[in-house]
Amino acid sequence: MSNPNHDRSVRRRIAWTALLCAALPALAGAQTVQLAKTSQGGVGTFAFSLTNLDGVSDSITTTVAGTPTSSATVFTVTNPALPVALTEAANAQFSLDGASCVDTSGTVPGTIGTLGGNTLVIAPASLQPGVTLLCTFVNTQLAADLAITKQASPGVVATGGTVTYTLTASNVGVVDVTNAVVADVPGTGLSCTAAGSCSASGGATCPGSVPASALFGAGVTIPALPAGGSVAISVPCTVSASGN
Repeated sequence: MSNPNHDRSVRRRIAWTALLCAALPALAGAQTVQLAKTSQGGVGTFAFSLTNLDGVSDSITTTVAGTPTSSATVFTVTNPALPVALTEAANAQFSLDGASCVDTSGTVPGTIGTLGGNTLVIAPASLQPGVTLLCTFVNTQLAADLAITKQASPGVVATGGTVTYTLTASNVGVVDVTNAVVADVPGTGLSCTAAGSCSASGGATCPGSVPASALFGAGVTIPALPAGGSVAISVPCTVSASGN
């Protein structure tokens, strides 16, 4: 005579064993993808959208220009019979130079993936059981584009009078700039010894002070001059000679 409790226990063990046996081959042959970023000429944060992985997005912040930074997340391929797509979001301050994957397990040799626009596509043929893909996107920071103008007010000043010069430094490009230096050389017949003043717009930051000795020497440093920002530095000078 059988024991119903014993039979149920045996059936449960058999069921769990069957599930484990079915899962182990899948785990052993799982395909994984990890992203990495190399940003040349500067550092930044880069966002990605993912297709056919167990996550839909990723983000990498580089800390050293030219040195690869790997994502903290390793993704698993959802369906190896379908392609995997990795799309980098547009970054106004960087151009995308290239992207490819390598299989660190050595199962699939050579470089892997086809880049079209900002999307790297990994074909199912490369998604062999057990592959561990490291996919690196390489970007270069765009060149800075700064402009400077100089205006005098008033336009005509008698000897002994004061003229105020305004230097306006603007970031007309798409790349944020830090620690730009503004310097000037006073014209003949001008005495410029008083400290200047500064105003900023568009997220730019003025220097802490504008000593004449610095502005008309090695220059004053603008801590932050983001794209679209500007600083205006005004300094008074005394006309010490006629004809100026």
